[in-house]
Amino acid sequence: MGFSASILIPALQTRLMDVAHEGQSLAASLNHSTLNVANALGAWLGSVVLAAGYGYEWPSRVGAALAVAGLGLALVSGLMDRRSVRTPERVTV
Repeated sequence: MGFSASILIPALQTRLMDVAHEGQSLAASLNHSTLNVANALGAWLGSVVLAAGYGYEWPSRVGAALAVAGLGLALVSGLMDRRSVRTPERVTV
């Protein structure tokens, strides 16, 4: 799992730099902020699951569900970016 995270984070950073154009410093800071928020959210959700009385295997399942949701968001973002590149902009006169 550590190996996959070490591949994912640089790819995410590169994607943000490509999309940010002139605001690359802001994109880099938002990337780090998002990772910190995700770390705190994961710990909180894990504690909520344990406090609800589920077993110790459930925090891992919640983490897997969050990872799948993140992958889905990344795919949607990539598809939207491809769609905007293929669709010519309309010029209004």
